[in-house]
Amino acid sequence: MKKSALKQQEQLAKQTQNEALVRLMLLARYQDKKLSLSEQDAFNRSLQKIEWHSVTDVTMFTMREIASVRKALETPEKTETFIQQQCVLFTNSEAKNQCLAVLRHIAAADKNDLRENQFIHQVEAALGMVSA
Repeated sequence: MKKSALKQQEQLAKQTQNEALVRLMLLARYQDKKLSLSEQDAFNRSLQKIEWHSVTDVTMFTMREIASVRKALETPEKTETFIQQQCVLFTNSEAKNQCLAVLRHIAAADKNDLRENQFIHQVEAALGMVSA
């Protein structure tokens, strides 16, 4: 495989992970049923750090995905399935650790909530990062 094709394939895989991360970031914000300014600020700062390689602007993508995140929050089963679908896209430990770090940062931006902690544990389990 040519280097340019390999590079393009890697960039596509990274973009797919970035899109999954944005969905999980949105889900993290909605866990405690309130949107605080500090949480919004942490979300925006994290969003700006993502290397975005898509024809769809990251802000537009985020706005479009809010509906799917809200739908995922309808039942615990839908939420679990949604988390699993996003986490399967993180294939190496570096990507998994980076994902968790961003989600923890957003969840901790305002006062910690039990639902946020449960969400982080769900993500850890879905990523296969839970230690015995």
